[in-house]
Amino acid sequence: RGTKVQHKAGSANRENITVLVTICADGTALQPTIIFKGKRLLKKWGTDNVSAKSFSATENGWTDGGLAQDWMMKDFDPQTKEKAAGETRVLLMDGHSSHFTADLLEYCLANNIEVYGYPPHCTH
Repeated sequence: RGTKVQHKAGSANRENITVLVTICADGTALQPTIIFKGKRLLKKWGTDNVSAKSFSATENGWTDGGLAQDWMMKDFDPQTKEKAAGETRVLLMDGHSSHFTADLLEYCLANNIEVYGYPPHCTH
């Protein structure tokens, strides 16, 4: 209260993780994706995953073009296809250029998914 800072990324002595949370227009949510900083994930993280979360890793812990493509193909598309019943799906996401690759947009076009981007970094 009384402070002008509304968003703070964190101090240098901590590592951040990224969580992709997707809320659908019908009020439901897709399974979240948690992105850790690192080169690999431990296989045991996916064993008996009662939380139904998807785990990924990137070298900096942030979303990149390859991860965005994997998420689209393995999470968003399969989890929304049946609900859409053949209708166009719309995805609103952070407009950072690293999220919009030609492969991702081609996949979306071929699968009746329209992608709209907010200006970069507006989704914090």
